[in-house]
Parts: sequence; structure tokens; C-alpha cells
Amino acid sequence: MILTGVVLTDYGVYRGRNEIGLSCPPDRPVVLIGGRNGAGKTTLFEAVRLCLYGEAAFGAGGSAGRRGGRRAYEEFLARRVHRDGGGRPSAEGASVSVTFRFFQGGRESEYEVTRSWSAGGEGIGGVGERLDVGRRGPEGGRFTPLDAVERPHWQQFIEGIIPRGILQLFFFDGEKVARMAGGEGGGVGEGGEEAVRESFRALLGLEPVEQLRADLEVNLARNLTGGGAALRREFEAVKAEKEENAKGTAKLREKLAQKMTERDAVRSQADALEARMARIGGGFAARREEVKEELAAARSEHEGACQRLRDMCAGALPFSLVPARLERLRRGILEDQDAQRRRAGRDALEAVKAEKEENAKGTAKL
Repeated sequence: MILTGVVLTDYGVYRGRNEIGLSCPPDRPVVLIGGRNGAGKTTLFEAVRLCLYGEAAFGAGGSAGRRGGRRAYEEFLARRVHRDGGGRPSAEGASVSVTFRFFQGGRESEYEVTRSWSAGGEGIGGVGERLDVGRRGPEGGRFTPLDAVERPHWQQFIEGIIPRGILQLFFFDGEKVARMAGGEGGGVGEGGEEAVRESFRALLGLEPVEQLRADLEVNLARNLTGGGAALRREFEAVKAEKEENAKGTAKLREKLAQKMTERDAVRSQADALEARMARIGGGFAARREEVKEELAAARSEHEGACQRLRDMCAGALPFSLVPARLERLRRGILEDQDAQRRRAGRDALEAVKAEKEENAKGTAKL
């Protein structure tokens, strides 16, 4: 799946129709979008998530990542419709379109997903929402409504092509990059590790599993009454065992952190000893570094020679080593061509002879 463009119409800070192309050459598959604070970068990312996933994106992170049910979602949408200088919302509502290419069964198709919102809807906040999905085949032309899937299932179709975990991994703002790379020593920073973990959990479909497990626990706690006392006790025992295991895991993590600290201390001592050895060795240590550089240069030269040899063998060099076989191949080709010409001549003579005999029979009858 390759995103090709986004169109925002009266959404957030974007007034009127704003078309943003995302196509890029294969050797540079990254699109960077820059701008000052308040220019609409985060709004753009939010709009793409909202267009593809609707209310599901409202509780999935980003500036739209708040929970509060349908009412909060519609109040959020009402604030996202562009307003003029007087604070009046656009009479046409707002919409976001996302186009992308998708390869399936060896064929490429282009899809257009459009989600639009208008005031005066039947929802709690008075905002109506509409989802449209169009498809355009490899032959080009206009987008036509997706008739292979019924409209009520269009949302499931989109999430089947672009799972939310995929979008979180490959479409994010610079703040998320800084959070992911903010750790000391080049590691994943605090919060970044959790962002990566949440992305992979969403990508693997683990969020619904965890939600189901939590719902089952609540359901068991509510319904295990009276005759289910034994099951309740068993449930409580399993829950206590789970908490005990969690405590054990926490202790093991503390031990792991302690061992890592000890490892870092030993590594520091080793570095200090190596520096001391370099000072004691004097010229020997300096010569050792030179030898390392010479070895690296020799390896680089060896790799270059191997590459040149591979390039030569990939050309006509192997054929120059077998001239006798090439000569036999050439003679065989010439003989085949000559045999084909003789065969064609015989066929032509046979045809003329047959035609002559047929004409002679016709003349005899006359």
C-alpha cells in the first residue's frame, strides 16, 4: 500500500480545498512535511487517521486521542470544521480524502477514501458523517464506487487493507520521532518504547484480545454469585496468582536493571584498563591502530577487486573462454537456418506440383 495524496476541504486550519501530493520516487520513499507551529502539520496527520478510521481514530492517539464516547467524538468534529474570521463554520461542512495504491493478485488498483462531515446531522452533536470509497483500475479513468463490497462493510474493507498498526508505524509527526529516539546512548526514549509497543500491539491485533480478556473478567465478577461461589474462589485464586507472577516479573526486571548497571560498570573498568595499557605500550599501541587501518584498507581493496571480477564474469568474458563451443553453436544455427530454407522450398514445390495435377485433372474432364 502506497499513499499518493491527501485532500483537505475546510478542515481545521485548512480553508477551502487543499491538495497535498505524497508521490515520491522509489529510491526516496520518505515524505517530509515541514512548517511553523500552527501551520497544520499535526492537523494533517490527524486528518489522515480520521479519514481512514473515523471514530476508531478518535481514541487511538494523536491530538484526536481522547475517549468520551460518541458525544465527545461529534463535539470534536464540530470544532474541526473550518471557521472564518467571524467564527462562523463553513456552510459546506468539511471533508478529507486519502488516495493510495494497493497491489493485490499481481494487479495494481488505486483507491480513494473520503470522509465528510456536515452540520445538522442526526447525531448527538448535530454532525452528520459520510464515508465514500472509490476504486480506479490500472487502466486509469475516474474513481467509481466500490461495488465489490457493500457500503456497510466499507470500513472493515479499509482496515483490512490498512490496519491501524501499519499507519502508526509509517505515518507520524516529528514529535513522535523525538519521543522514540530520545533515550540516552541512542536507545529508545521514555515514552518512545511505549509508542513502539502500542504500534506493534495494534499491528498484531492484540488490543481487541486484551479488551476481550478485561471484559470477560468483569463479566465473571458480576455473574459469579450464589451457586458460582466455587468458580468465584477459583477466579480469585487465578487472579491472585496472576498478581503474584506480576510481582515476580517486576523483581526480575529490577534484577535485570541491576545486572545491566553492573555490566556498565565492568565495561567502564575495561575501558579504563585498555586506556592504561595504551599509555604503557606507547608506540606498540599506536602501531596497532595503524595495522587496524591497513587491514581495513586491504579488506576494502579486496572487496573492490571481487566486485570488478564479478562484473567481468557477468559480461562476455565467460564466452571468450570457450571459442570452440561458440563456433559449434554458430555452425548449428547456420545449419538449422539452411534446413529451414530447404524445407520451405520443398513445401513450395509440392504445393505447385499438387496445383498442376489438379489443373490437369480439370482439363481432362473438360
